[in-house]
Amino acid sequence: MAIQKEYILLRLQKLEEANSGYFGTDINNLAKELGVTYRALQKRLKGWLKTDPAFANFHYLGKHRPTITLDEFAEMKERVSANPLEVKSPIRSDLNEKRATIGKKSVAKTTFYRGIGQATLSQFCPDTPYQWFERKGIKIPPNYSVEDARESLSEIFTFSGLKAYGGADIRAIYERLKNAKEHFSGYDVEPMQHYPRILMLGTHLRSLLSSIPPKQQKDIQARLIFEIQTAFMVECRDLLIDELIHRRGRIQQSMNAARQKVENDFRSDSLDFIRAELKEMAIASSSDLDRIFILSRPPDQRGYKS
Repeated sequence: MAIQKEYILLRLQKLEEANSGYFGTDINNLAKELGVTYRALQKRLKGWLKTDPAFANFHYLGKHRPTITLDEFAEMKERVSANPLEVKSPIRSDLNEKRATIGKKSVAKTTFYRGIGQATLSQFCPDTPYQWFERKGIKIPPNYSVEDARESLSEIFTFSGLKAYGGADIRAIYERLKNAKEHFSGYDVEPMQHYPRILMLGTHLRSLLSSIPPKQQKDIQARLIFEIQTAFMVECRDLLIDELIHRRGRIQQSMNAARQKVENDFRSDSLDFIRAELKEMAIASSSDLDRIFILSRPPDQRGYKS
């Protein structure tokens, strides 16, 4: 059977309705059905995807269909949600034990960790756009843009460039925090209200965000961006306070050293004056004041008889 454009379009439409897209295995099966090679069908399909609007809305989902069932994914999602820091390998072991009881092939390591990543991301997916923000009482700033908010993470909500020669740049930290506070004020919430909840996730937030292409899953991106910004607001303020305390300590230490020098100089001058007075008294007196004369001399010039 020849490769007929209308037939391919119909089959892809059915796959799109059933699976929200098509897999490489679907194209391979279709090629076998038509009696052509996979490469030949793939070449024709690539051309139609670029030139024909009817093919523009089809979604390629990967080479192979997922081997993880919906029940398995639900279990993975539940365990990740209950304890985000749980070691993931025991979850895979438990899934494979259940599969072994029904004679099913074990979940491949790469497939499992790809599913774990999706299960983690699914925690941040709202039912409707920005519904999560509404539930948490967080306002969406006017003219909000996920693209601009994501860009702010590398320009404003970042610790990059806050070091100076010899240590942290307190002025730069203050200006960065001030700028970040102005941007964050559009949410109309206090960062510390939400910081305890994201404390356990730590650096995972940025890695989760980087795994999402900029033009996809914008609702998830918006929540992750907010939580990264929240963490920065709290941690940057803590950094500024720590540096100010250290700076004050260094200033106080310097002041103490300067004051100690003044005290030592005053003490030395006072002793020199006392010795001079004693020396004059010993010279002017006709009495035997050898002891006073000895005391009037600096310690290193005194002579002691054994």
